[in-house]
Order: sequence, then C-alpha cells, then structure tokens
Amino acid sequence: AEPCHGEIVFLERTRIETTLGCCKGILTVEKGSRFGCSPSRRPGRVTVDEGRLVVEGDQRFVVLERGTVIVRIEKQPGQIYPLAVEFSLPNDVEKGRSLMIRVAQRNEQHQVVGGAGAVYLIG
Repeated sequence: AEPCHGEIVFLERTRIETTLGCCKGILTVEKGSRFGCSPSRRPGRVTVDEGRLVVEGDQRFVVLERGTVIVRIEKQPGQIYPLAVEFSLPNDVEKGRSLMIRVAQRNEQHQVVGGAGAVYLIG
C-alpha cells in the first residue's frame, strides 16, 4: 500500500449519506473538519514461542516448529495490523487425512477476541 499524503478539509458544513459498519445513515461533517492520515506505524516487539521469526525486507514471517505457536505483538491501543496465514503441506501427507488449522486472537487477559479455522481434507 502506498503511504497516504495530505488531508481532506471540509470548507462548508456537509451532509453525506453513507453506510458505517452495517448502519446506513446521514453523516453531518461540520465546516473546518479535517481528515488526515496518521503516520504509518509498525508493530513494536514481536516474540514467538515454538517457532522462529524471519524478516525478509519489510515483511515478517513466523516459521512453525511445533503444532501450536504463540506470537505476541506489541501495539498501541486501537491500532490494527493485517495478518495472513499461508501454509504448504509436505509431499508425504497421507491421502484421506484431514488437517485442522485454527488461529485465535487473544487480548491481554488471554480471552479469545477473534480468529478463524479451517479443515482440509487431503484428496
């Protein structure tokens, strides 16, 4: 993604019909309101249990060394970082076997606050 430069300044009171989340409505923006991009921020310290952190250019990858890996990422409250899960299966995986992949996001109190899962059947 390219960095965001500049900002939008509303010179007059403006009404915008839009959908925010799942709610459709009219948003009123007052004269002088500004919307600007914050400087891009990188996550703070990243630690990995039962795996290795590999850095290639500006991307970080976690290499799994066990069935369960815990990744901790320091961030500011409200900051969001996109994460992707990519995997490949070894050539010797038995046909007919199913594999479960689960990813859970936890907060500081270790409560699950997000995640995803998938079951793969080797054909």
